[in-house]
Amino acid sequence: MRDRFRVNHVQATSGPSTPARPAIVTAPTAIEALERQNAYLKLRNAQLQDDLTSLNAEAERLRQIVERIHGRSAGVSKGTAG
Repeated sequence: MRDRFRVNHVQATSGPSTPARPAIVTAPTAIEALERQNAYLKLRNAQLQDDLTSLNAEAERLRQIVERIHGRSAGVSKGTAG
């Protein structure tokens, strides 16, 4: 009787079939979740790249404005000093 329990216990707890069952059931769900996450990250990356392009253009525009302001003020101060 004791040996029969050990054999049943070993068969029930050993082997790759017991732990593999949950992995097989969750694998499609995990893959789908990763695919959704990947699609989201690709979209977010594209959005952020677009934002970066816009910010660089805005920074350049502001840089030009500052140069014009400093150019005018430098010209005004040169004109009044001379």
